Amino acid sequence: MRTPRAGRWAAITFAAGLSAAACTPAPDTPAAPATATATVPPMPAPAGKRDAQGATSFASHWLDLVDYGYRTLDAGPLRELATPSCQACARLAEQLDRDKAAGATYRGGRIHFRSAVPEGPPEKQTVTALFDQDALTVLDRAGGTTEIVPANRTIFVFALEWAGTAWRTTAIKLGVEKS
Repeated sequence: MRTPRAGRWAAITFAAGLSAAACTPAPDTPAAPATATATVPPMPAPAGKRDAQGATSFASHWLDLVDYGYRTLDAGPLRELATPSCQACARLAEQLDRDKAAGATYRGGRIHFRSAVPEGPPEKQTVTALFDQDALTVLDRAGGTTEIVPANRTIFVFALEWAGTAWRTTAIKLGVEKS
């Protein structure tokens, strides 16, 4: 069994040097791997607009692609939406690649977009997105549980820039709830 570490979804914040949710050591009970068939969610039409609504739609779509990545371990669509400067984006994509190469599969971990608040000028938006994530179980090649990430509610702050015809993620940071 691997040593517990920050969760797959929380890997973005962990990789960026932020605090992340801790994992629970998993029991040595094998589990059947989930099937990894899914289609890439299409970019919603509003995400193609250079305004606050477009940036919000893009952030929601980015979370849809993380959800897709968890089901398929395909990091390609996430890479396409990030600039080279987005270290958190690269770390998440690298984690998916490592797990895919190791023959791992994920069970659960569905992302549920809750809300978003955009701010900033039309070409550089900051979108604070609130989402819930179901518990995630990581299975090794043999179907044994190696990690469990508890269900959680998270706030991510997306730094987005308009790149001529589309939004791109330049950074992702962990946000905090305002009381």
